[in-house]
Amino acid sequence: KDLVRRHGGVVEAQSAGLGQGSTFTVRFPLEVTGQEVAPPSPDGESEPASGATQARRILIVDDNIDAAETLAMMLEILGQETRQAHDGNAALQAAKEYQPEIIFMDIGLPGLSGHEVAVRVRKDLGMTSTYLIALSGYGTDEDRRKSMHAGFDLHLVKPLDPAALPGLLAAGGRRAG
Repeated sequence: KDLVRRHGGVVEAQSAGLGQGSTFTVRFPLEVTGQEVAPPSPDGESEPASGATQARRILIVDDNIDAAETLAMMLEILGQETRQAHDGNAALQAAKEYQPEIIFMDIGLPGLSGHEVAVRVRKDLGMTSTYLIALSGYGTDEDRRKSMHAGFDLHLVKPLDPAALPGLLAAGGRRAG
């Protein structure tokens, strides 16, 4: 509940009573600045209006599975395609197979650190146009310098503000495009 609240969302719970099961609903605000959403097409699917951020392949790397799933859900609401990895070695394998255009990566990972993964993504996998975003609980100048030195394009401090996602997607599209 706290994680959802920190991202501007709310959690609702409903139950018909003891032994009847429960339904939990999680809602996040969706702010799309400077973009319009087209009305649903006849088949019921909505399509982004012209100028909206196009769908990108995004890899989310975080050993906190709840945090990774929350970010994936927010990105999917924005029409993005996501995959997840939860440790450094799995991140390298996923990057090689999935060829993401954008990677959101926690720094403190089991196995290889986010910094080590970033170096290998850039050098060993040759993914120079992939937009790498470091996610960390720390945001000192030294932390940011280490991330840039490892090959990240951007260093963000957790929790990530959901309102920043459209701008991050646009920036990632410019790098990957």
